[in-house]
Amino acid sequence: MDCHRSAPTILTSLALHFLDPDSPMMVDSGGFLDSSGAPDGVPCSTIVHSDAHASRIGEMRAAWRQLTDSTGRTYAVRPYTGTDREALQAMYEAFEPKRVAQGLPPAEPAGIRHWLDRVLARGEHVVVEEDGRIVGHAMLIPMEDGGAELANFLHQSIRGRGLGTALNRVMVELAGEVGYRRVWLCVEPWNRAAVRSYLKAGFRILPGTLTASEVEMEAIPRSPARE
Repeated sequence: MDCHRSAPTILTSLALHFLDPDSPMMVDSGGFLDSSGAPDGVPCSTIVHSDAHASRIGEMRAAWRQLTDSTGRTYAVRPYTGTDREALQAMYEAFEPKRVAQGLPPAEPAGIRHWLDRVLARGEHVVVEEDGRIVGHAMLIPMEDGGAELANFLHQSIRGRGLGTALNRVMVELAGEVGYRRVWLCVEPWNRAAVRSYLKAGFRILPGTLTASEVEMEAIPRSPARE
Protein backbone atom coordinates (compact mmCIF):
# COMPACT_ATOMS: atom_id res chain seq x y z
CA MET A 1 0.00 0.00 0.00
CA ASP A 2 1.25 3.46 -0.84
CA CYS A 3 1.25 5.68 2.25
CA HIS A 4 0.73 8.81 0.21
CA ARG A 5 -2.36 7.46 -1.51
CA SER A 6 -3.91 6.11 1.70
CA ALA A 7 -3.52 9.34 3.71
CA PRO A 8 -3.10 12.47 1.55
CA THR A 9 -2.31 14.89 4.37
CA ILE A 10 -0.45 18.19 4.16
CA LEU A 11 2.67 16.52 5.51
CA THR A 12 2.88 13.73 2.94
CA SER A 13 1.73 15.97 0.09
CA LEU A 14 4.56 18.39 0.82
CA ALA A 15 6.97 15.50 1.20
CA LEU A 16 6.23 14.51 -2.38
CA HIS A 17 6.65 18.12 -3.50
CA PHE A 18 10.10 18.47 -1.95
CA LEU A 19 11.30 14.92 -2.63
CA ASP A 20 14.68 14.67 -4.31
CA PRO A 21 14.75 11.32 -6.18
CA ASP A 22 18.56 11.32 -6.08
CA SER A 23 18.70 11.64 -2.30
CA PRO A 24 19.21 8.37 -0.36
CA MET A 25 16.55 7.52 2.24
CA MET A 26 18.58 7.42 5.44
CA VAL A 27 16.28 8.87 8.08
CA ASP A 28 12.55 8.49 8.72
CA SER A 29 10.23 11.23 9.86
CA GLY A 30 10.99 10.38 13.46
CA GLY A 31 14.62 11.40 13.00
CA PHE A 32 16.22 8.01 13.63
CA LEU A 33 19.38 7.05 11.77
CA ASP A 34 19.43 3.53 10.37
CA SER A 35 22.99 2.98 11.60
CA SER A 36 22.60 3.96 15.24
CA GLY A 37 18.94 4.31 16.12
CA ALA A 38 17.48 4.69 19.57
CA PRO A 39 19.02 2.81 22.52
CA ASP A 40 17.14 0.04 24.26
CA GLY A 41 16.64 2.12 27.39
CA VAL A 42 13.67 4.48 27.17
CA PRO A 43 14.13 7.86 28.87
CA CYS A 44 11.66 9.12 31.40
CA SER A 45 8.97 11.73 30.92
CA THR A 46 7.99 14.02 33.79
CA ILE A 47 4.98 16.35 33.74
CA VAL A 48 6.19 19.80 34.71
CA HIS A 49 2.95 21.80 34.51
CA SER A 50 -0.14 22.29 32.37
CA ASP A 51 -1.11 25.16 30.11
CA ALA A 52 -4.00 26.06 27.79
CA HIS A 53 -3.34 26.30 24.06
CA ALA A 54 -5.76 27.30 21.29
CA SER A 55 -5.58 25.27 18.08
CA ARG A 56 -7.47 25.22 14.82
CA ILE A 57 -9.40 22.14 15.89
CA GLY A 58 -10.48 23.53 19.24
CA GLU A 59 -9.13 24.22 22.68
CA MET A 60 -6.56 21.71 23.85
CA ARG A 61 -4.77 21.25 27.14
CA ALA A 62 -1.08 20.70 26.49
CA ALA A 63 1.06 19.33 29.33
CA TRP A 64 4.62 20.57 29.29
CA ARG A 65 7.10 17.81 29.95
CA GLN A 66 10.71 17.36 30.85
CA LEU A 67 12.41 14.47 29.07
CA THR A 68 15.62 12.83 30.27
CA ASP A 69 17.69 10.96 27.71
CA SER A 70 19.81 7.85 28.20
CA THR A 71 22.85 9.99 29.12
CA GLY A 72 20.99 11.89 31.84
CA ARG A 73 20.59 15.15 29.93
CA THR A 74 17.22 16.88 30.26
CA TYR A 75 15.10 18.57 27.60
CA ALA A 76 11.96 20.71 27.81
CA VAL A 77 9.01 19.83 25.57
CA ARG A 78 6.44 22.59 25.16
CA PRO A 79 3.85 23.88 22.70
CA TYR A 80 5.18 25.84 19.74
CA THR A 81 4.45 29.58 19.75
CA GLY A 82 4.86 32.20 17.05
CA THR A 83 7.94 33.59 18.77
CA ASP A 84 9.73 30.28 18.08
CA ARG A 85 9.51 30.67 14.32
CA GLU A 86 13.02 31.94 13.54
CA ALA A 87 14.65 29.51 15.98
CA LEU A 88 12.74 26.64 14.35
CA GLN A 89 13.83 27.85 10.92
CA ALA A 90 17.44 27.87 12.14
CA MET A 91 17.13 24.33 13.50
CA TYR A 92 15.93 23.04 10.14
CA GLU A 93 18.64 24.91 8.25
CA ALA A 94 21.23 23.15 10.44
CA PHE A 95 19.37 19.81 10.31
CA GLU A 96 21.24 16.94 8.62
CA PRO A 97 20.69 14.97 6.50
CA LYS A 98 18.04 16.88 4.56
CA ARG A 99 15.37 15.63 2.13
CA VAL A 100 15.58 12.09 3.40
CA ALA A 101 12.41 11.75 5.49
CA GLN A 102 9.99 11.38 2.57
CA GLY A 103 11.66 14.44 1.05
CA LEU A 104 11.68 16.47 4.25
CA PRO A 105 12.95 18.77 5.56
CA PRO A 106 13.63 20.81 2.41
CA ALA A 107 17.26 21.55 1.66
CA GLU A 108 17.14 25.28 0.99
CA PRO A 109 16.18 28.01 3.50
CA ALA A 110 13.41 29.32 1.22
CA GLY A 111 11.96 25.83 0.90
CA ILE A 112 12.07 25.33 4.67
CA ARG A 113 10.30 28.65 5.22
CA HIS A 114 7.57 27.79 2.70
CA TRP A 115 7.09 24.32 4.22
CA LEU A 116 6.85 25.73 7.74
CA ASP A 117 4.36 28.37 6.58
CA ARG A 118 2.05 25.57 5.52
CA VAL A 119 2.49 22.91 8.22
CA LEU A 120 2.43 25.35 11.14
CA ALA A 121 -0.97 26.63 9.98
CA ARG A 122 -2.62 23.34 10.94
CA GLY A 123 -2.56 20.80 13.73
CA GLU A 124 -0.60 20.65 16.96
CA HIS A 125 3.11 21.46 17.22
CA VAL A 126 5.61 21.12 20.03
CA VAL A 127 9.28 21.97 20.26
CA VAL A 128 12.10 20.28 22.15
CA GLU A 129 14.59 22.58 23.87
CA GLU A 130 18.06 21.90 25.23
CA ASP A 131 19.44 24.74 27.36
CA GLY A 132 16.97 27.12 25.70
CA ARG A 133 17.89 26.07 22.14
CA ILE A 134 15.31 24.38 19.92
CA VAL A 135 16.63 20.96 18.91
CA GLY A 136 13.43 19.17 17.93
CA HIS A 137 9.97 19.63 16.47
CA ALA A 138 7.00 17.25 16.54
CA MET A 139 3.63 17.70 14.88
CA LEU A 140 0.17 16.18 14.63
CA ILE A 141 -1.43 17.03 11.28
CA PRO A 142 -5.22 16.44 11.03
CA MET A 143 -6.46 13.69 8.70
CA GLU A 144 -9.87 13.42 7.10
CA ASP A 145 -10.85 10.38 9.18
CA GLY A 146 -10.53 12.20 12.50
CA GLY A 147 -7.01 10.98 13.14
CA ALA A 148 -3.68 12.79 12.95
CA GLU A 149 -0.46 12.11 11.13
CA LEU A 150 2.61 12.19 13.38
CA ALA A 151 6.09 13.33 12.44
CA ASN A 152 8.99 14.38 14.57
CA PHE A 153 12.38 15.78 13.61
CA LEU A 154 15.28 15.67 16.05
CA HIS A 155 18.52 17.55 15.46
CA GLN A 156 21.42 15.21 14.74
CA SER A 157 23.19 16.28 17.95
CA ILE A 158 20.58 14.57 20.15
CA ARG A 159 19.69 11.44 18.18
CA GLY A 160 20.41 7.92 19.38
CA ARG A 161 19.56 8.70 23.02
CA GLY A 162 15.99 7.39 23.22
CA LEU A 163 14.35 10.80 22.96
CA GLY A 164 12.32 9.85 19.91
CA THR A 165 10.46 7.13 21.82
CA ALA A 166 9.65 9.43 24.73
CA LEU A 167 8.59 12.23 22.40
CA ASN A 168 6.31 9.90 20.46
CA ARG A 169 4.60 8.91 23.72
CA VAL A 170 4.07 12.57 24.58
CA MET A 171 2.51 13.19 21.16
CA VAL A 172 0.12 10.24 21.50
CA GLU A 173 -0.97 11.60 24.89
CA LEU A 174 -1.44 15.03 23.36
CA ALA A 175 -3.53 13.52 20.57
CA GLY A 176 -5.88 12.07 23.18
CA GLU A 177 -6.18 15.42 24.97
CA VAL A 178 -7.04 17.17 21.72
CA GLY A 179 -9.53 14.51 20.65
CA TYR A 180 -7.91 12.74 17.71
CA ARG A 181 -9.23 9.19 17.39
CA ARG A 182 -5.91 7.75 16.21
CA VAL A 183 -2.32 8.68 15.43
CA TRP A 184 -0.95 7.45 12.09
CA LEU A 185 2.48 7.43 10.49
CA CYS A 186 4.51 5.57 7.91
CA VAL A 187 8.17 4.60 8.02
CA GLU A 188 10.60 2.84 5.73
CA PRO A 189 10.71 -0.89 6.66
CA TRP A 190 14.52 -1.05 6.70
CA ASN A 191 14.60 1.58 9.44
CA ARG A 192 14.30 -0.96 12.21
CA ALA A 193 15.38 1.45 14.93
CA ALA A 194 12.43 3.72 14.15
CA VAL A 195 9.95 0.84 13.90
CA ARG A 196 11.19 -0.52 17.24
CA SER A 197 10.88 2.90 18.83
CA TYR A 198 7.31 3.39 17.59
CA LEU A 199 6.37 -0.06 18.91
CA LYS A 200 7.77 0.90 22.33
CA ALA A 201 5.70 4.07 22.22
CA GLY A 202 2.48 2.09 21.77
CA PHE A 203 2.11 1.94 17.99
CA ARG A 204 1.14 -1.17 16.06
CA ILE A 205 1.93 -2.15 12.49
CA LEU A 206 -1.16 -2.06 10.30
CA PRO A 207 -1.96 -5.39 8.59
CA GLY A 208 -0.71 -5.76 5.06
CA THR A 209 1.93 -3.03 5.23
CA LEU A 210 4.93 -4.83 6.75
CA THR A 211 6.19 -5.90 3.34
CA ALA A 212 5.21 -2.68 1.55
CA SER A 213 7.63 0.05 0.53
CA GLU A 214 6.55 2.01 3.61
CA VAL A 215 5.20 0.45 6.81
CA GLU A 216 2.06 2.08 8.19
CA MET A 217 1.62 2.24 11.96
CA GLU A 218 -1.02 3.62 14.29
CA ALA A 219 -1.66 4.24 17.96
CA ILE A 220 -5.03 4.75 19.66
CA PRO A 221 -4.72 7.53 22.24
CA ARG A 222 -6.62 7.64 25.47
CA SER A 223 -9.28 10.30 25.56
CA PRO A 224 -9.79 12.10 28.90
CA ALA A 225 -13.50 12.26 28.08
CA ARG A 226 -13.71 8.47 27.99
CA GLU A 227 -11.88 7.93 31.30
